[in-house]
Amino acid sequence: MYHDRFGTNWERLSVDEAIRRAFALGAANGLGERVAGEIDRLRRVAETPADRRMVELAFDEGRARAQGRRGDGESTWEAVVSGDHEFATELTPPAQPPREERVPRGVPEAVGKLPMLDEPSDGLDRHRLPKMLDRRSKREDRDDRDDRDERRSHPTEREKWTARRETPMYDGVIFDNDGVLVPVCSFDVFREAAHRTFDSFGVDPTDQQVVDVASVADPDRVREICATHGLEPDTFWARRDRNNHLAQRREVAAGRKTPYDDTGVALSLDVPTGIVSSNQHETIEFLVDRFGWEFGTHYGREHTLAGVERKKPNTHYVDRAMADLGVSNPLFVGDSASDVQVAENAGLDSVFLRREHRADYDLPVEPTYELESLVGLHSLLD
Repeated sequence: MYHDRFGTNWERLSVDEAIRRAFALGAANGLGERVAGEIDRLRRVAETPADRRMVELAFDEGRARAQGRRGDGESTWEAVVSGDHEFATELTPPAQPPREERVPRGVPEAVGKLPMLDEPSDGLDRHRLPKMLDRRSKREDRDDRDDRDERRSHPTEREKWTARRETPMYDGVIFDNDGVLVPVCSFDVFREAAHRTFDSFGVDPTDQQVVDVASVADPDRVREICATHGLEPDTFWARRDRNNHLAQRREVAAGRKTPYDDTGVALSLDVPTGIVSSNQHETIEFLVDRFGWEFGTHYGREHTLAGVERKKPNTHYVDRAMADLGVSNPLFVGDSASDVQVAENAGLDSVFLRREHRADYDLPVEPTYELESLVGLHSLLD
């Protein structure tokens, strides 16, 4: 089973591969195969507590699913490992060895591959993250606000006006992801993922608890929910994020989460560009790989409650993206109040992108610019 299919003569694994192997190892263990020392080696691959919990969770889940199953050990093991669940993985060995791991510390990669997707599961170079660079504070003098309000109220006239005036010298652009580069998933997608998470822990939640977990809830609220049900918060949240990620991959496969027609504008600009999203990092990494996007850097949050605390409007990931890109005055483009606010907090100008899904959105903070399409970015950068 595990020993014959995976072998133990490995020297280096990605966290993703360690989790994949841990599930398969647990399933083999539940069917009576013992591979001495392997689970300890897999734990040591993980460099953060959250990653170690995911390795242990995968092993326990595999063992639990295999125990009590009847039938031939090998065929039963194969059925468990490739079954319909969040740890499912294809058993066909890859044609080439996995590429060198490139994921930043604390960010688990995808566990295996969904059968419907033929995508690599490697990520960012974990050693690629530079130290924080100093950047200048927010410019004290803004352009005339009356003119800016007029441009915001009349987009077509605004773009004509912008083309005639002297624009600030922006040295880069940072984009939000969902609602800017690809559509936002229906909330039902995340509600179902939340139900799957509670079900995996044998918990019967209230409707409000499902809603709070389906959204990127306040970490204290997550801890409160976990305390109610006797769950360890970081383990619960890691599983929740895993299910959300897999749900979004299914949306991509179904053609419901693909780039907007004008997303190519973001890739055609003559300044450094990056992505900063409040979505999971592995989801952003998957989309970048899937669609062949060539941004200078991209960030989502880690699979931890600490990652939730660092999401926008916290400037943590914006600061890192600016450091990666080597810029000091980029535009930030988003479709929510948190996007405009993170730009304000970071001392940057903002573009609020009012796509169709934001037609009636009441923006409580004032952006520097408002556009209906990414096409308008050219006039702001020329």
